[in-house]
Amino acid sequence: MFSKKILTGAFTLALTVGVAACGGGGGGGDSDGGVTGGSESPEGLWSGTFTERTDSGDVTFDVQGLAYDGDLIMISESAGVVYEGRYSLSGSTLTAQVDAYDNGPIGTATVTAEVDSRSTIQGTFDTSYGTNGSINLGYEPVYDRDVALSDIAANWSGTSGGITTTIAIDSQGNVNGSDGAGCQYNGTAELIKAGKNLFRLSVTASNCGSANGDYSGYAALLDGTSRNSVLQYTLINSSYIIIDYLERQ
Repeated sequence: MFSKKILTGAFTLALTVGVAACGGGGGGGDSDGGVTGGSESPEGLWSGTFTERTDSGDVTFDVQGLAYDGDLIMISESAGVVYEGRYSLSGSTLTAQVDAYDNGPIGTATVTAEVDSRSTIQGTFDTSYGTNGSINLGYEPVYDRDVALSDIAANWSGTSGGITTTIAIDSQGNVNGSDGAGCQYNGTAELIKAGKNLFRLSVTASNCGSANGDYSGYAALLDGTSRNSVLQYTLINSSYIIIDYLERQ
C-alpha cells in the first residue's frame, strides 16, 4: 500500500480529471485503453453522488472524476477524499478496486456498477472499513469537446491553501512552472485522443523536498469566466497526488 499524500487543493474543484492507478501513467492508445469485453464504455468525465450507509445513518456526498484506459480516479469535495484505482468491464458491468486517500491511505473499496455509455454509471460499493452504499454518476459532455494542444498553450495560475502555482505551456507542449512553496515543475503535455478534451501530462518536480520526482497524469479544459479558461489537472507518482485548478492569464 502506498502512503500517498494529497499535495494541493483537491477539494476546491468543480470537476476533477483522473490519473493512472498506483505508479501513474495510463497506457497509450486511442481506444478505451484496451479494456475489452465490454458492450458499453465508461470512458469520460463523470459527476454525481455516492451514498454511504453507516451505523449512524445514510450520508450522501458529491463525487466527480475520470475513467480512462482502465484507470479510475474520483474526488469527493464534501467527503474530503480521493479514490484511485483500476476498473475492468464485462458487457455493461464495471468492477473496480480503489484506494481511498485523505492525506494518506484510509482504506479500500470495491465497486460494481452498470454502465450506459456517455450517459450514466450506477452501482454499489463495499469498503474495507465495514460500510457500503450506492453510486450514481452522470456523463459530463465537456469531455467530448474538440480541443487541440494550442488550446492549452498559455500561462496558467491559481492559488490554493495559500500557495500560488504558475504554469506556462508553449505551443509545442513544453511545461514549465513553479509554486509559492519553491517547487519547480518541468515536463510535457500532449493531446491523447482526437475529439476528446483530455491531455496527458509528464512532469518532474524539483526543489520540492520529499515530493521531488517524476509524475504523470491528465488535464482537461473547463469553462470559467470564458470557454476553456480553466485548466484542471491531476498528477501522480508512488507517493503523492497533486491536484490543481488554474485559470488562464
